[in-house]
This record gives sequence, C-alpha cells and structure tokens, in this order.
Amino acid sequence: MRGIKNPNVDIKICGNDVVVADGKTEYFRKLKSRQTVAIANDIYFAEK
Repeated sequence: MRGIKNPNVDIKICGNDVVVADGKTEYFRKLKSRQTVAIANDIYFAEK
C-alpha cells in the first residue's frame, strides 16, 4: 500500500459488494464472498 496510516478507513457492505473506504477514497470494492471479505479485512488493518 502507500505506507501512510489512515484511521478513518472503514469496511462497509454496499448492496452485494464489500467496500473498504474512508470519506473520500475507495481502496477496495468487489463482489462479496468469503475471499473478498478476507482481502478487505487485510486492507483495513493495513490502513489502520
């Protein structure tokens, strides 16, 4: 990733997608599955 930590990042379910975003930037958006939720969690904790 970028190496800059962002405490405002959040994981959301938007329709059938899992989304990792802060107020302005989406870091990850994919169709929800077990694998994409795991990837979203990894990205979330990397940004936190």
